Amino acid sequence: MSVIQSEEGNDIVQASTLDTFTSALSISPSAGIDPVMVHVLYGCSKDLGLSALRLGFLVTRNAMLKESCRRISTLPWVSSFSDKVFTAFMSDHDFASAYIQQ
Repeated sequence: MSVIQSEEGNDIVQASTLDTFTSALSISPSAGIDPVMVHVLYGCSKDLGLSALRLGFLVTRNAMLKESCRRISTLPWVSSFSDKVFTAFMSDHDFASAYIQQ
């Protein structure tokens, strides 16, 4: 796996399946795609192999979608343990990069 830096942040991808990669979050409005219609879902289980944390994320610029998801979500809030572990993991750039490369 490799971390690919985009203007919007890091995207974690399987290097063996892609020769080149462009983050959906870096698509410019000048490309003819409305940024409000671009949504990215990812989770720790598949992307990072951290299934015990049970964390998933929605990245969107669409306020109506974000509010709708918030209202219908039946999932509990993230536990303080998961929050602290994931924050520490992602904050230690050297460790996170080494972990992802394995």
